[in-house]
Amino acid sequence: PAADTEAYLAFLDRFVDLLRAGDLDAARELSRDEVVGQLATLPESQRPGPEQVEAIVASTLDLAPFLLHDPAPS
Repeated sequence: PAADTEAYLAFLDRFVDLLRAGDLDAARELSRDEVVGQLATLPESQRPGPEQVEAIVASTLDLAPFLLHDPAPS
């Protein structure tokens, strides 16, 4: 749905803003909230455990170089 897309784009905007500001702790917390919210929509039997959730959150921070790269710097 369009509302989900808009919400996710807002999350990405905020996530990138935090990465640009160098606030990795806040970016990690924002990512954790997003990941946990998305995983909550899965049936309980399919939800990952806490260690797996932390691995997913850590992997979102691995995307920082790609999200911050400007292919045409001014």
